[in-house]
Amino acid sequence: MWQSYYDAIYSQLFLPFIFYFLSFIGYTTYFGQLDSHDVDFTFFLKIVCLIVFGKTYVTFVILEVINF
Repeated sequence: MWQSYYDAIYSQLFLPFIFYFLSFIGYTTYFGQLDSHDVDFTFFLKIVCLIVFGKTYVTFVILEVINF
């Protein structure tokens, strides 16, 4: 029984939180200091970080509102 809880928490909460954390850290530390007006590979990585961060941020805000 507890294995199913562990699997659900791991796949539904822990992995999205890891993606949220890594995208936030990546954007604020590495991509935040890169300010070029060229469209290159780092631009696309910056956009991917913002999309992952935005989607997971909204998910965790909804979970917090439900818990509140």
